[in-house]
Amino acid sequence: AVFIHDYPIDDELMQNIAIEMNLSETAFIYLRKDQNPMLRWFTPMYEIDLCGHATLAAAQIYFSEIAKSTNEVTFDTKFVGNLLVTKNQSKLTMNF
Repeated sequence: AVFIHDYPIDDELMQNIAIEMNLSETAFIYLRKDQNPMLRWFTPMYEIDLCGHATLAAAQIYFSEIAKSTNEVTFDTKFVGNLLVTKNQSKLTMNF
C-alpha cells in the first residue's frame, strides 16, 4: 500500500495504518512544500530502514498521481538518505 499525505502524521498512526493494511510493507509519502518528498516504510510490526519494491511502488504512484509531467523523483528517507527514481517510458530505475 502507498499512502500520500501533505501534513505530518505521527509514527504511531503510520504503524497503525500498516497494521490495518496487513501487507509486507506500507509506504508513506509525505509531500513537503519546497522539499523532496519524505518516504518511510512500515511493516505490521515496525518501521524498516529500506524497502526497494515499496520505493518503486511509491514512485509509480508519485509519477501517475502527483507529478505526472516529471520523470524523476528524489525521496528523502529517515535512515538511508536520498533515493533517486527515474522513469523512462514505462520503466522505473532506482539509484541506491
